[in-house]
Amino acid sequence: MRSPMNAGELLVFIGMAAWFGSIGLALYAAASWMAFHFFITRYEEPRLARTFGAEYESYRNRVPRGL
Repeated sequence: MRSPMNAGELLVFIGMAAWFGSIGLALYAAASWMAFHFFITRYEEPRLARTFGAEYESYRNRVPRGL
């Protein structure tokens, strides 16, 4: 997993939503996931590819984005 911190945050949001039975927190978790995904795919990955080139491409091929 390339973004374990973001995954950890999402697990916390999902856990809180389940613990409190809150639809609002569940919606917040879904919105957070979409925001993380958009940021990672549109900004972070292209920037890392430009900065590190072939080394980052090799890393991307070995390590999946998600679980």
